Amino acid sequence: MTAAPRALSLPVFDALAAGGASLAAFAAFSLVGAEEAGPLMLTWFVPLSLALNWPHFMASYHVLYTTPGAVRRYPAAAVVVPILLAAYALAAAAFETRWPWMLRAFHAAAGVYLAWHYAGQTWGTMAAFAHVEGIRVEKAARGLIRANLSVLLAWHALWAARAASPLVAGFDAAYQALSAAALLSAALGAAGLFLLARAAGRLPARVVLPWLALHVGYAFLYRFPGQGYWMQIVQLSHALQYLSFPLRVQTNRDAQAGLRPAPWRPAAYYLALAAGGLGAFYALPRAADGLFGTGTGQAGMAVLDALVIHHYFVDGVIWRLGDPDVRRDLFAHLGPH
Repeated sequence: MTAAPRALSLPVFDALAAGGASLAAFAAFSLVGAEEAGPLMLTWFVPLSLALNWPHFMASYHVLYTTPGAVRRYPAAAVVVPILLAAYALAAAAFETRWPWMLRAFHAAAGVYLAWHYAGQTWGTMAAFAHVEGIRVEKAARGLIRANLSVLLAWHALWAARAASPLVAGFDAAYQALSAAALLSAALGAAGLFLLARAAGRLPARVVLPWLALHVGYAFLYRFPGQGYWMQIVQLSHALQYLSFPLRVQTNRDAQAGLRPAPWRPAAYYLALAAGGLGAFYALPRAADGLFGTGTGQAGMAVLDALVIHHYFVDGVIWRLGDPDVRRDLFAHLGPH
C-alpha cells in the first residue's frame, strides 16, 4: 500500500498556496497591462477578499479563542490588545474632525506592522514546509535567510510609511538606499537556501516558493509604486498561503476528537470563516460609518485597522513552531519521522 504524501493538503496544493499561485498571478497581470489590470482587480477585489483575505483573518481568531488554555496563556493577545485597539478606534472615529492625525497614525501603524507580519509568515511557511519535507534547517542557513527577510521587513516598513505620510515620502535617498540593500540581501537568502539544499541533498519547491514569492511581490511594489493592484495581489497571495495552516489544524483537531474524515468538514469550516469575515470586514465597518455619520469612511477604516493590527499581534503568539502544542496541532497527521 502506497503511503500518503507528506503535505498539509496535497503537495501540488501546498506549492500553489506557498507561492506558486502568487507567482502565476504576477505573471498574468504583467501580461494584461495596467490599463486592464487595475479595473479588473477593482472589480474582483471584494469577492476575492471574501474568498481569501477575510477568512484568513478570522482563522487566526478562531485558533486563538478555541485552543484550550490559549486565552489564559496569551491574555495580551486575547483580551488586552483588542480592548486597547477598540478603544483607540472608537476615539479616533469620534474625534475624526478634531484630531484627524489619530486615524492617519492608526492606518500608518497598520501598514508598517504589516511588514513584520509578512516577513514572519514567509519564514514560518518555509520552516513549516521544511518540517513537512523532513528537512532540518541548520543554524547557518536559518541565519542567512532570516537576515535577508529582516532587510525586506525594513524595506516594506519604509515603503508603507512613505505611502502613509507625506513627511516620510520625502526621504527618497534613504528609500533608494534601502531598496538597493533589499536587492543585495537576496544574495544572503540565496546562500542560505544553497546551504539548506547542500545539507538536505534537495531544495523542495514548497520551501523556496514563499521566499521567491515575497521577493517578486516586493519587486513589483518597487517598480510600480502608483499601481495599487500589485499590493492587492500581495495581500491575497499572503492570505492563500496562510489558510493552509488553520485548515490543517482544524482537520487534525477533528481527527484527534475521533471524528471521521469527511470532505464537508473543512468546507464547512472554511464557509464559517468566510461568513465571519463578511460580518467583521464588510458589515461592521459600514455600521461604524453609519453610527458616526461623517460620510468619509474613516470610521470604517479605523475598524479595519483595529482588526488587522490585532490579527498581526495574534499571529505572533499562536504560530510559534517551537511550541510543542503548535507542532502537534499542525503536524499530527504526519506521524513521527
